Amino acid sequence: ITHNGQTYSGDWLSNSMFGTGIYKWEGMVYEGELKNDMSDGRGKCTWPSGMVYEGEFIRNRGMDKAQSSTQMEISMTG
Repeated sequence: ITHNGQTYSGDWLSNSMFGTGIYKWEGMVYEGELKNDMSDGRGKCTWPSGMVYEGEFIRNRGMDKAQSSTQMEISMTG
């Protein structure tokens, strides 16, 4: 748990979230692959409203392959 209530359970590399893990902040939950403290790879993000994005992430952005113009950016800084 960090000073502002964020939690992370998963792999680390050089003091960065790297590998697979679960990151929780401001009512949001990201489960999946991370690189250099960012969602990057396959993952699932759930917002407090109940909205869910599951798929490919590139540097904190969800990439919807069905509609390539659709991108969802998440802020993992809290």
